[in-house]
Amino acid sequence: MRHPKETIRGWIEMVNTEGRGLSKWEQEFMESITERFIDPSSDRLGTLSDRQEEILERIYSDKTP
Repeated sequence: MRHPKETIRGWIEMVNTEGRGLSKWEQEFMESITERFIDPSSDRLGTLSDRQEEILERIYSDKTP
């Protein structure tokens, strides 16, 4: 399911600031999608695949208060 960009941005920011107990893989995933979704120098600014959104939503649900 595609979520609004504002929702995705909020999840990314929340995980990056409030996320707890992220595995090394989850940390690297978050670094990658943060760069891809938020970094203005990225040529794919604001885009995630459906699968990346699913993983982000799971991390957000599991790892933030």
